[in-house]
Amino acid sequence: MDWLEDYNIGIEEIDNEHRKIAVVVDEIKTAVKLENGKKIIVDTMLPKLMELTKLHFENEENIMKNVDYPLFEYHKKEHDLLLKKLNEIYKKLKYIEKYDCKQIYYFITQWMISHILFEDKKIGVHYFQSVH
Repeated sequence: MDWLEDYNIGIEEIDNEHRKIAVVVDEIKTAVKLENGKKIIVDTMLPKLMELTKLHFENEENIMKNVDYPLFEYHKKEHDLLLKKLNEIYKKLKYIEKYDCKQIYYFITQWMISHILFEDKKIGVHYFQSVH
């Protein structure tokens, strides 16, 4: 996933975490093309992505709480749904032999771009309004 400056929300900690997640998503894109890509994704990349995402969501949720973000509950629910979906994808990938790994890359990329541009950007706006 190519990182664009438009994806920055202005909170350095969150932007850095988003970039780290994007790197792992890129690694998944590369692994999809490999003969043993599914194994690499299941054994290494998807668990890494899930852990980074979970930690990122915890940090982001703490920031939202600290600035009394009014859409916190909705935003947290979105996070919880993604973590659940990633877990489902992991199980399918691990236990279903004919699972198209490209679907993982496309799903994660689209979710991440959409979430950053339409949800996380609102956190950035609220954050800077509340600290000024």
